[in-house]
Amino acid sequence: MPAAAEAAVAGNFSIECDIQLTADGEAMVHHDDALGRLTEAMARCSARPRPSSSRHVQGTSERMMALADLCALVAGRVAIMIE
Repeated sequence: MPAAAEAAVAGNFSIECDIQLTADGEAMVHHDDALGRLTEAMARCSARPRPSSSRHVQGTSERMMALADLCALVAGRVAIMIE
């Protein structure tokens, strides 16, 4: 989530994230294979294209981030560990 990444950068902490691919091959920052635990969707990440995978994270106004978005936000200021 963008707020967590911004907080890590502000604290000079490295970031660890997991990547799941969408049906159209977009690398999304998301721990689980399925979307249901953190979003309103119940499908697997790999079953949906990016626009429908970029859903609001439950209880927030934030959306799932693409890996490219995370890299742009961090801009080399801290290390990113990608699994």
